[in-house]
Amino acid sequence: MAYVKKMYVNYTNCTTRTCLVLPCLMSEKGIIISHLRYLAWFNFKSASWKERSCFALKLLLKYINSVSEIDSATKVLKAFTEALITGTIDPTNNTDPLELYWRPRTVRDTNNLLFHITHYTDFLVLQDQYSSNRVNPFRKATSYEERLNWCA
Repeated sequence: MAYVKKMYVNYTNCTTRTCLVLPCLMSEKGIIISHLRYLAWFNFKSASWKERSCFALKLLLKYINSVSEIDSATKVLKAFTEALITGTIDPTNNTDPLELYWRPRTVRDTNNLLFHITHYTDFLVLQDQYSSNRVNPFRKATSYEERLNWCA
């Protein structure tokens, strides 16, 4: 069963040997390492910025888990944006076919969430060997990381 949970981990930078306590997202496939590295790279940002980044990515992953067919990253992001703005609950019968039960968000809040997702995917594009190997070469990409790379 697909899930996404936020937790905190001790992250040690291999180069500087600095140990950081960072929020991270864990799915049934394991920790989303690329996002953890992203947060470590931007460690100078505030704790609330890191929390918001995790929250935005968590919402996207929950949305991806709830949609039945994913044929285009562009379509998924557009539908995700609409779900954030309008919510996912049908007001006529109070049901939610996606079982997310999201209330509508303001445009400002939606834009902030999309900023965090875009900033993260832009970071992914700048990583070494992105075009030939989009994920850490020491392991296979998780399905979440593959989908996030589509977004990038």
